Parts: sequence; structure tokens; C-alpha cells
Amino acid sequence: MGRFFVYLLLMMLTLIIQLVIPPSLVFLGVKPDLLLILVVIIALIRGRKYGSGFGFIAGSLQDLFLGGFFGVFTVIKTFIGIVVGLIEGNFFKEQYIIATLLIFAATIVNETLLILLSENLLFTVNYWVVLCNLILPEAVLNGLIGLIVYPIIYRIDNSEGSYYE
Repeated sequence: MGRFFVYLLLMMLTLIIQLVIPPSLVFLGVKPDLLLILVVIIALIRGRKYGSGFGFIAGSLQDLFLGGFFGVFTVIKTFIGIVVGLIEGNFFKEQYIIATLLIFAATIVNETLLILLSENLLFTVNYWVVLCNLILPEAVLNGLIGLIVYPIIYRIDNSEGSYYE
């Protein structure tokens, strides 16, 4: 089974977890965006091609299951996958703190673009309040989850590389 299918299986598992997170596990009133975390990690480990492809898949799944204006999540996740994927060759992948910081930044970009691309949110949201009360706590939570998950996915990607290729 190739890396693509391993990541696809991870994406489906992540989607299921994302959809069934009980409200009791919400932290500081925010729910982590597990699909975003996975897209950023895949883009960091495998580059722009995988980042954009899995960003597109994750965004499409999110659009499909969360409703709203179809295509917003697809555009945002694909964009983030491409941008983060461009960074892939410019740092040592063993530096987990970089992944954490990029997940933190990608969360802020993701939520900001979501507000900008969602017409019903654009004119009704006080961005400063949303930034302080929702976006930054979610970014911190996503970053912490990424700090735990990144090394695991990195090891899966690098374990017996010839087996997956």
C-alpha cells in the first residue's frame, strides 16, 4: 500500500474523529480542526503536491459534511496545503516545533479566510473579538495537538520507506 493510501486512510479516520468529537471534549469553547492539522503535517512531510491534493480532499470532505457555502473549505484547505508544501524543503523535518508553529499560523489563516469567504460572516463578525476568543485558542489547541501528532505521522512516513513506495 503506497503512502497515498496510508494518508488517505489517516484522512478518513481523522474525518470520523472530527465528526464525532463530543461537546464535552471542546476546550475553551473551541473544537480542534483535525483535518487542518493533518493537511499541514502531510504538506510539511511530503511537499506541495501531497499538500494540495490532501488539502483538496480534506476541504471537500469538510464541505460535504459541514454544509454551508460549498467550496469554501476546499479552497482554503487546498491553499494552505500548497503554501505549507512550499516550505517542505526549507527546514529539517525532525524539528517538531516548526510544525507546531506552522499549524498555529495555518489555523489563523484558515479561520480568517473562512470569515472573509463566508459572506454571512464577513459583515456580522467583530474580527478582533473572534480572534481573541475563538481563533487564537483554536490555534493554540491545534498547535499542541500537532506537537503530539506530527512525530507519530513523521515516523509512519519514514518507517520502512521502500515498503510504502
